[in-house]
Amino acid sequence: MNDKHILILGESPAVAVAKDIVETVFDSTFVMRPEEALLFLAKNRPDLILLDLQPHKTDGISVLKQLKEDRKSADIPIVCMLDETDAAHEVLCIREGAHDCVRKPLVAEVMLQRLRHIVELDLLQKNLENEVERQTG
Repeated sequence: MNDKHILILGESPAVAVAKDIVETVFDSTFVMRPEEALLFLAKNRPDLILLDLQPHKTDGISVLKQLKEDRKSADIPIVCMLDETDAAHEVLCIREGAHDCVRKPLVAEVMLQRLRHIVELDLLQKNLENEVERQTG
């Protein structure tokens, strides 16, 4: 494990699989409902949110929008879990602010590499922003 933390949000059976995969590399917190996620985010700052759009895709997109609009979570990278053939929702997720999507059935190594890259890039971007602020501010 490392010091990076992922919040996993969802209800489908794939979430349990995702949690097992994520926990091989990252610390994680699992919640089933968006309200639980918001309570967690009020006191904690994960490095990434893994959001399952199932069982209700429309509600999943609403949750994504809500997370991107909330000042406590707006800048936390979000990766959405989608059904294998769900290209329309993949485009919608990216448009609504998701950093990436992973498809079910989940492929452990692909998912872990994507999560690692997103967490690393986010950290590098924040470090760069801080350095620019330090040098110009």
